[in-house]
Amino acid sequence: MQQLGGKAEVAICNTSLKGEVQKTIEVVLTEGKIDLVINHAGVGYFGPLQHYEPHQIDEIIDTNVKGTIYISQALLPHFLKQNKGKIINLNS
Repeated sequence: MQQLGGKAEVAICNTSLKGEVQKTIEVVLTEGKIDLVINHAGVGYFGPLQHYEPHQIDEIIDTNVKGTIYISQALLPHFLKQNKGKIINLNS
């Protein structure tokens, strides 16, 4: 990718926290532009569903659903401004 003039960065944050997602996106944007994001955050618990604790269910929803939305919300203004950008969401 570098031979073609591309560059990749890794940014790690707790995607279940909207403020942390926003701050991470802002930091990355101060260092350059974003054309593509691969959002690969996911949480899973394994075992019989009837044994899931409320905090486990909350963590699954907060990370796998809300986190995906928070990333998209944080990036959308930037992508609309530059009139391009892609998000690939991979989660459980």
